[in-house]
Amino acid sequence: MNIFIFFYVLCCFFQLTFLIIEKQGKIKLSLLYKGLASLSFILLGIVAMQKSQNLLFAACIVTGLIFDGFGDVVINLRFAFEKSKHTTFLLGTALFFIGHIFYLVALLKTASLFLPSIICGIIGAAITLIILNLILDELKITYKIFAVFYITALFLMTSIAIFNLISSPKSLYCLLFAIGAVLFATSDILLILNNFGKKKIYTIRVLNLVFYYIAQLLIATSLAFVLH
Repeated sequence: MNIFIFFYVLCCFFQLTFLIIEKQGKIKLSLLYKGLASLSFILLGIVAMQKSQNLLFAACIVTGLIFDGFGDVVINLRFAFEKSKHTTFLLGTALFFIGHIFYLVALLKTASLFLPSIICGIIGAAITLIILNLILDELKITYKIFAVFYITALFLMTSIAIFNLISSPKSLYCLLFAIGAVLFATSDILLILNNFGKKKIYTIRVLNLVFYYIAQLLIATSLAFVLH
């Protein structure tokens, strides 16, 4: 477990450095540390995969981590290149969406309560989309289309992870993945509210990032405890 702790500390260090440098206005330089923070949870996933008893499942999750890592850097390019902020945000979102698809493919093969988890995921996504549409400023149609696909994939992943935990409450893998999925969903909702809301609050941005990296670290760690 010492190697796991090493990657946890490394990810936290790089993310803290990113926030400090970004706050100083060195946006392009901060992206280097953003990428290193993402690399930390990707490497953790690769290490944890070696302990997994289901390598195909673990490989899908690690592939998702890789896409999320790229998405994490690309979506932040909007601060470095103001003229391309819409393109980079949508491209980053698309990479995250692909990452979620890989998570979903892996989770669907191990889903214990398939139908209830799918129904709850779709209902949760629909309610969230309705609420976001009501409270946020007028969004471009492109963003609305991306939101439907992304939020649906996000909530399906989270719902399946939660129902897997309900089905196997003693599974450490299920526990870590479920907590990670919930934190991931929370992080994304905070990002959406802060990015498209009337007022941008720095504290919410920090919380968004903290939840996101904890989520990815937990999802990566969970691979070491997959038993089938």
